[in-house]
Amino acid sequence: MEPKNRLQEIFAEMGLALVRPTDAQLAAWDMSPTRFNQLLANKGRMPITLLEAKQLTAWLKAHFTGRHQYLFLEDMPPHERVAGKQQQLALV
Repeated sequence: MEPKNRLQEIFAEMGLALVRPTDAQLAAWDMSPTRFNQLLANKGRMPITLLEAKQLTAWLKAHFTGRHQYLFLEDMPPHERVAGKQQQLALV
């Protein structure tokens, strides 16, 4: 599947190994549990659709801040792309 989304990375950084959205949330996204798991794992025959990307992006922006609100790496500002202490290293 292309492009690769960051869902698994976002939830892993939060310390969540297993992610199961409620039936109500899946209905709001108009998505089946199987499709969500395919998107989470970046696997499946069909790439993420524009509608799915818009819905997931809106949900992330409504519920998260910082690095966790960006579905795709390309959407992140450069200062958010490097996580952790590496940002603070003074490399000369």
